[in-house]
Amino acid sequence: MYVQSGEERLGALHAWINANLSRYLSLSVLTAQMGMSERSFGHRQREATGLTRARAVDRLRVEAARRLFSDSKFPVKRVARQCGFGTDETMRRSFLRPLSTSPQDHRARFSMSSTI
Repeated sequence: MYVQSGEERLGALHAWINANLSRYLSLSVLTAQMGMSERSFGHRQREATGLTRARAVDRLRVEAARRLFSDSKFPVKRVARQCGFGTDETMRRSFLRPLSTSPQDHRARFSMSSTI
């Protein structure tokens, strides 16, 4: 489920994305961060991760939300906002694609407080 890239520049970009998840991460923002054309960036992103830019950002947001659900008791709406989903419904749809579960179900199964 994790977005990984053996390519050093994309790894650095993914770290930057993780630090800026609540921002609007459009193609132009990411290509400016990489100093690349949109076409070159799209090709390199897909080649390195197998994902489009939008799917890669979505996956990084889901990973961050999963960590917050496991490590905190933040409300779902706060996690959605903090991870850049905009709404809890958008986050729910993003969870369903790769995980086949909702954020609430994920929290119930994997949160630290539920194992105590």
